Amino acid sequence: MANDKKIESGAEYVTERGQAVWNTKGGTIVADENTGQERFQISHPSGANLNFNNQTVSFFAPNNQQELIHGDKFSTTAGKAFFTTKASKEERAHGDWTLITGSQKFFSEPIADNWIAAHQDIAAAKAAPEQTYCAIGNNTDTVYKEEGTPEEGSGAVQGGSYEPSPAQQDIPALLEAKASDIAEIERDMGVGGSIKMMSAKHLYLQAGSKAITFDSGIIVPNGKAVTRKVILEDGKLKEIKTSVPIYESKDTSSAVPFGDVHISAGAKLNMNSGSGGVSIKSAGEVNVNTSGRLMLGGSEVAIGGGTSGDSGRVTIITDKDVYIQSGDLLAMTAPNINMFAFDQITHVTPEAVYTGNLHVQGNLTVEGYIHATGDIVAGVGSNNVSLLKHTHAQPADRDGNVQEETKKPSPAGLEKTFSASTAVAQIIGVESVKLSQAKSLDIMAGRAVEYSKGADPNTFESAEYGDGGGGGSNPVTGSAAPVDANDGEDGAPTEQVPVTDGGKHIKWLSHVDTRVKSQVTQNLIAMSKQLGYVLQVTSGYRSPAYNKKVGGVSKSQHMQGNAVDVLQPGMNNAQRQEFIQAAIDNGFRGIGIYNSFTHLDIRGSKAAWGANGSRTGLPKYPWALVTLRANGYNY
Repeated sequence: MANDKKIESGAEYVTERGQAVWNTKGGTIVADENTGQERFQISHPSGANLNFNNQTVSFFAPNNQQELIHGDKFSTTAGKAFFTTKASKEERAHGDWTLITGSQKFFSEPIADNWIAAHQDIAAAKAAPEQTYCAIGNNTDTVYKEEGTPEEGSGAVQGGSYEPSPAQQDIPALLEAKASDIAEIERDMGVGGSIKMMSAKHLYLQAGSKAITFDSGIIVPNGKAVTRKVILEDGKLKEIKTSVPIYESKDTSSAVPFGDVHISAGAKLNMNSGSGGVSIKSAGEVNVNTSGRLMLGGSEVAIGGGTSGDSGRVTIITDKDVYIQSGDLLAMTAPNINMFAFDQITHVTPEAVYTGNLHVQGNLTVEGYIHATGDIVAGVGSNNVSLLKHTHAQPADRDGNVQEETKKPSPAGLEKTFSASTAVAQIIGVESVKLSQAKSLDIMAGRAVEYSKGADPNTFESAEYGDGGGGGSNPVTGSAAPVDANDGEDGAPTEQVPVTDGGKHIKWLSHVDTRVKSQVTQNLIAMSKQLGYVLQVTSGYRSPAYNKKVGGVSKSQHMQGNAVDVLQPGMNNAQRQEFIQAAIDNGFRGIGIYNSFTHLDIRGSKAAWGANGSRTGLPKYPWALVTLRANGYNY
């Protein structure tokens, strides 16, 4: 059935109006001929319809929709595409399913290569060392040449003398020079190109319909011989061997044609999880490798070897060094602990306790006292010497019999407990010091930490008291009175002469030897100008003899004319922070924090310490740590 309606008038001669309708029991076809509103619609009695108009093509299915294509299907959308499913959705491909995003230029042109090439110089500058010491890039093997002098004793960069890296300083200029080229490349990359997946609840990703649990390795229970312990037998050390399990990796699953998941990130791979945690479980090996730094951190880090086949072992292997540091306690518990060093084992500690026997094959040097509840025996067999029984072996007679002379045990007082203050005195090079056991132990513990960090504690003043002007008492004599540095002792470098600025910026206390290097004086004057007040110096140059008198360390910067101690009476924490910042701004690198004064020196690298001569003393001055860390002091 047709129903043609045409309305034409002179006033509307540019517009055609008309509609053609074909009604059947199976559905309706409507064709609208209105100019600019042309429409064609096919409808079904169920309400299903297919509608074509000038803006859209719409399809409505009130119930189910099924599409069957025996050939290929291609769909192209010039704009955006949106799909909404109010229930579950499933897409199934019997072959591969490929999802690709991003500008076509990523796949047809070397646009990514161009971006990398444009950033190469910028990345190299950012990766360069902060100072002109030698370094090697971990991925490019770029070698950054050394232009400076390492620390004399160890040859290390830390403690050496280097200038700021010019490459680091050139970064802003490089960014400006490359900005135009990089902007053009990123325009070619287009907008978008990312895949975003979000689930309001859970996300499941599974490859393969069945997990493969072939053996990925074997455990050999007695695979390797190791030293279980060392015993003393007939005056000689004897190794006791035992066997331990080893693990052999086997490739049984690489050829499996299903079940693999591959994730490749060109730049970063970020994974974040809530309080439910992250769990990774594998029936095969798990490899985590990086050419950069691998960091594991948490409230607790637990690393365990499995007990399957009695194979529980943890192996740590490195091409160079292994460092273990704990802020409080390091504990090792095992029936046998073996440490083998091909050169030397060094224990730096204020006190060592051995609850059983101690066997030493070679020399034993102890800085301090040895307290033995048992005996101390030197020598082997009949030629030994007992300290407790004080027996000496005598030469054999003509018949080969050895006659021993026995003396009475030594009197009480032979055993002496460890004295940390005596150890500090030996380090300073004096007979004794007037320091408490607690203060001395704090100094010794701090020295141990500095050694473990590769630093030389003999350059950090641990018993400093400002030579008598900074409060406290002389660690050598116990007196609070100043010690006159102008005592006729010499040894100052010839280029150093007494300096003064008339008291305008620096006030040298009367007991101070002012023969510091001119750079020190210039830095102090600049600090005074920045701070707006006169600096009171209570310690300057020290001769070696004077340095001992006031308890200075053996490599004190004062003996080189590189250091001063500046009094800060009555200053609050904020004022002392300003003082530290001014010192750093004007060229001082060595900074020692004490209760009423601050040590400043011009050594070649950054260093800071507290009143015990170690970084372990800095937490006592948290306000100082804030300023130090803000200026690159990594403590």
